Amino acid sequence: RTGRGSLVESAMVEGALNAAAEQIVEFSAYGRVMQRNGNRCPQAAPQGLYACAGHSPASEQWLALSVETDAQWRGLCDALGNPAALTDAKYTTRSGRHAGHDEIDAVLAALVAAEPLLPLIDRLNAHGVPAGEVRQGMDCSGHPQFAARGFFETLEHPVVGVHPFVTPPFTSKNVGTWLHNVAPVVGQDNHAILGAVLGYSAEKIAELEAKDVIGSVPKGLD
Repeated sequence: RTGRGSLVESAMVEGALNAAAEQIVEFSAYGRVMQRNGNRCPQAAPQGLYACAGHSPASEQWLALSVETDAQWRGLCDALGNPAALTDAKYTTRSGRHAGHDEIDAVLAALVAAEPLLPLIDRLNAHGVPAGEVRQGMDCSGHPQFAARGFFETLEHPVVGVHPFVTPPFTSKNVGTWLHNVAPVVGQDNHAILGAVLGYSAEKIAELEAKDVIGSVPKGLD
């Protein structure tokens, strides 16, 4: 409005404190300094990723597992045939499983190494165990849960063709379809914006194109 710039300061510590609030609260309440803990968490044990049959760098077969309750632990043991290594009484409580997490991980890794991933997941889920497959982002559009939620909608893009696009992570009974247009490609609206909105003549727009001020192809790709 004034034609003059403004100074806007954003202290880095404020952003850091928001990101680190959990660590501050944990230390204030319990005197405990939180450390990196891989795939583990305080609420579940065992929790982690375990390689199944056929796992390789070119074809990863990771089982994601998270056991939060004693009932889920019993379901895990039942699904795996109640191996003696997991039936120790010390594992019947969450605290015991946390204390023996390394030992449990070693046993689970050995047990599932020869198990085909998808049938194993079905078996675990049937026993009430939270388990799933680790998927690459490009493969998530076919996941049954995403399909059931309508998390992806299909649009046709001028570059990639028909493609599934992510919708908002919530639903509404008043909205049938969230997405109606794909993102514009480079330079798609140059003439519309420069001409209709800013009032540039066709000659002026052509001059900008000739000087590579605007264009339809990113520099270095043409």
